[in-house]
Parts: sequence; C-alpha cells; structure tokens
Amino acid sequence: MASAHTLTMENRKKLLLGGIVEVVSSLDKTIIAKTAENTLTISGSGLRVTKLSLEDGTLIIDGTIDDIKYSGLSSSKSFFKRIFK
Repeated sequence: MASAHTLTMENRKKLLLGGIVEVVSSLDKTIIAKTAENTLTISGSGLRVTKLSLEDGTLIIDGTIDDIKYSGLSSSKSFFKRIFK
C-alpha cells in the first residue's frame, strides 16, 4: 500500500512533501516529483532540494514557490481550485 501524500508549505519559502516515490528532475526553477498516483511540478525561483528520503517518502524544498501542479488526476481543475471551491 502506498503511503499517504502530504503537502505543507511555509510562507512560500519551504515545502514539505510526504508520500514521494521519486524525484524526476531538480532544477533552479522547476522540480518534478512523483507520488504513487500523481506527478507534481513545483515551479518558482532558487529552488533546491534540502532533504530527500525515498525510504520514508520525504522531500523538503527551499526557495520561492510560485506554483504547484498535479498531473495524472481525473479532474481538469487545478489543485488550488479544488481545495478553495
């Protein structure tokens, strides 16, 4: 069974993710990571991975976070539109 996916953001400067199974790409402006069900694309500036542990599924990103997009969802609505209906 896949671990639950969690997302916690602190002041758009730090992003803590749980349930990560793979980091596909890590660049200054874009980080792409996978959960068991979805792919996340995190965009911003000065992004860097400060912690990655695939054993416990933890990913911590520092930098200025401007956008988080999920792909692989059945809904075409954006992540934030689904949360803030």
